[in-house]
Amino acid sequence: MIKIELSTVCHMHKKFIELLNIPDPKILEPKKVGPKRLQMVNFARTLSRGTLESPHEHKIWKVRAYWIGFQKPGIETAADAETNYKDGTVAPNPDDMKPTIWKSNKIIKAPASFEEIFHVFERLLRNDEENVLELLAAILYRDAYLLDYEISDQPNAVPEYRLSQDILQELEKPLFSVTGLPAEVYLKYLQMIAWNEDVKYNALGYNIAKEKTGRQGNLLTYTHLIAVLLGRARLANFCYAFARSGGVAPITGIATWAAFPWLRNEK
Repeated sequence: MIKIELSTVCHMHKKFIELLNIPDPKILEPKKVGPKRLQMVNFARTLSRGTLESPHEHKIWKVRAYWIGFQKPGIETAADAETNYKDGTVAPNPDDMKPTIWKSNKIIKAPASFEEIFHVFERLLRNDEENVLELLAAILYRDAYLLDYEISDQPNAVPEYRLSQDILQELEKPLFSVTGLPAEVYLKYLQMIAWNEDVKYNALGYNIAKEKTGRQGNLLTYTHLIAVLLGRARLANFCYAFARSGGVAPITGIATWAAFPWLRNEK
């Protein structure tokens, strides 16, 4: 049984603390997470590709009437696309895909860009859903390190992403009210965006097994912004990091512990 001082948590339910707490930060180290990130990249790279005019559809995860997956290739593969490689080269990204949601074989739009996703968090705050934001911060932080994934070593096995039904039930109405999608669908869509970020950064020459680029830069930025919205991290620090890095502001482990002390244990 996980023991945490509940007085440090506003109104977080004990069962969520027990589900989401990270008892040992060593499991977040690159040597633990890096190989899994590479496995997911390699799986995605094996998916067949069509053309920009007629992309191949890859429906990865099913949730009720919805499918979440990729269209391949994505727009950054276009001949005139300009993406920045680690070595300074500017060229198309050959591995880009388009995260996609389908419902009854029709493509469904959802908040996808940083601006749109940030607005989702802002609307939750305006709706007085601080507890929901705190849950999301924890979930997205864990997602950066693939803690809620099942990744098999078997060839062609689909990586699985699983969240507790208690957590999904808690998020269902608040997330639907601001995204128009069931909570599980939208959270899995965010996973597709993060997955594609790892795929793209790998192609750009970054060592995603060791660097906080790709999915980690993406998801840890969400956690950082939520900490700011909840008044637990400084806006100036977030803005400075966002501007300096050219578009991400991943939260540090120490800042995460300060903002959400119930989430990760420090030794």
